Amino acid sequence: MPGSSVSGTTHFYPNSSPTTLKSIADPCIVTSTDVRTSDNVTYSYSPAQCWTLTSAKCSPDPEYAVFTKRSSSGLPLEAVVYVGGHKVEFNVQGNSVKMSVNGSPIDLQPGEQKLHKEGSTEIFK
Repeated sequence: MPGSSVSGTTHFYPNSSPTTLKSIADPCIVTSTDVRTSDNVTYSYSPAQCWTLTSAKCSPDPEYAVFTKRSSSGLPLEAVVYVGGHKVEFNVQGNSVKMSVNGSPIDLQPGEQKLHKEGSTEIFK
């Protein structure tokens, strides 16, 4: 997973911000204290300072993987999401979270959604 928000909760919802894994995953929520899985089971969680696989489609042909780690700043989580052949990063810089897709920075305001397309195919938003 990784994905982060200023509030310390990382959301991966198929139809909401900060990122959408279009038609791939049921909701999974990661916070600095717990993980709620796509089948609505909640586990206690204490993020490590190294990348940890938090959610993935485990199959012969994986569709996504989400990694999280504890931030070294005041914000609790950073995230990296691999989906549709793309790498989406949420990195803490100061008191904000910066997003990039395949290494290119994305200017994203709080609550704003961005659509990522490959040709005419919507990959995620």
